[in-house]
Amino acid sequence: MANTLGMNAQTTFDATDQWAVSAFAATDRTLEEIARDAHAQGRLNHSKVTVSTVGAFRQSGFRVEPTPDDYPHVDIFLMAHGPSQVTWEAMAALFQAPVPNPALSNQGETD
Repeated sequence: MANTLGMNAQTTFDATDQWAVSAFAATDRTLEEIARDAHAQGRLNHSKVTVSTVGAFRQSGFRVEPTPDDYPHVDIFLMAHGPSQVTWEAMAALFQAPVPNPALSNQGETD
């Protein structure tokens, strides 16, 4: 997972000049609802997803902000952590074990 986070942050940096990781979050929705909404937008097509909380990231020194005009998408900014293997591993530790993506009826879709 650490490598995936690093690639995700690099993609965000290339597009915005800011080190951040792309994620989905909503205080008023369940995992199932968030996954369905994202999948309906043609995103979050992975067979498995990982779950964490905005609070866990904020308590670990990351800034989490909604992506403008892209609900329920958020950006997790690296702040003082900077891009490094240590940062990716620290972020990965904040997620629970992967679970099947509830938006997919056929778990054989894209990983």
